[in-house]
Amino acid sequence: MINKKTGWAVILAGAAIFAPISAYADIVIKVGFAVGGGYDVNARLMANHLGRFLPEAGSIYVENVDGAGSLRLAKMMLAKEPADGTVIGSISSWFPVGATFDPALVGLDFSQLSWIGGIGTTQERLCAVSSSLGIADISDFAEQTFQLGATTSGTTDVITRLVQNTLHADFEIVRGFSGTAPVRAAIIRGELDGYCSLRVRDLEKVFEPGTMTPILQASYRPNLDLPYPLLRDLVEAPEDIEIVDFILSHELFQYSFALPPGTPEDILTVYRQAFDAMVQDPEFLAEAAKLRMQPSPITGAELEDHLDRIQKTPLEVLARAGAMLD
Repeated sequence: MINKKTGWAVILAGAAIFAPISAYADIVIKVGFAVGGGYDVNARLMANHLGRFLPEAGSIYVENVDGAGSLRLAKMMLAKEPADGTVIGSISSWFPVGATFDPALVGLDFSQLSWIGGIGTTQERLCAVSSSLGIADISDFAEQTFQLGATTSGTTDVITRLVQNTLHADFEIVRGFSGTAPVRAAIIRGELDGYCSLRVRDLEKVFEPGTMTPILQASYRPNLDLPYPLLRDLVEAPEDIEIVDFILSHELFQYSFALPPGTPEDILTVYRQAFDAMVQDPEFLAEAAKLRMQPSPITGAELEDHLDRIQKTPLEVLARAGAMLD
């Protein structure tokens, strides 16, 4: 059946998977960060496999549109990109949460996006520093002066500020990086001392053994098998634990994908069904394992529900969250 408005064919194929044709149009996954970071790697993983569940689509490729921690792409997705299913966006997981109180995001309504789903991750987010600093525990980490790298805005910047303010730490935050890959490169060159977006796999794949020392976990879904303390357990005021959890809940949007506002419902359905099938597919999971990734998929409907809850957060909670990141 051809939808005359969108030009997409809706075809039932196998296990309730629909396929768009749209004249065999190519599909671009735009990523708001530089090549080599987590968002880029996950987008390329998706580009490698999604087409098998959209058999009438053309090529699927990735384009990096980095700038301001993906804020540039976020604004493009909300206002400029075509709503015909040919452009998918991957932006900072922080934005749906941050838009409720962060001045840099005021006026951006991420509920307008059509959320396809998120690959997610069960991997922890660690704050880690160069072992050459001799920092061994939280006390040293909070009291010594050194430099941690962060993006201009977005997740890494927010987490680093949250850690700094929670611990009343003396470290300096060096912002302006287009993603975590440039941050890691700067650490390897000796220009930075660490960052707060390290995954355990980075200790094996990116850095030389023994050169980085993890200090704490700043994760919404931490790995309790690791010996590093949790940020929420280091909060001085018990009432602030709620705020830390609220801020960290942005991880539910980790490596998520969305279509522009106004995307027809049948196109969104096509993508959601294809995505949900992809993240359960053995070939997809096998490549993820080779990349030492641990997907924790979330559906587009679940992302919508979480965003709805975020937007109903009481004003006093939002005010305290803003103060904690000030």
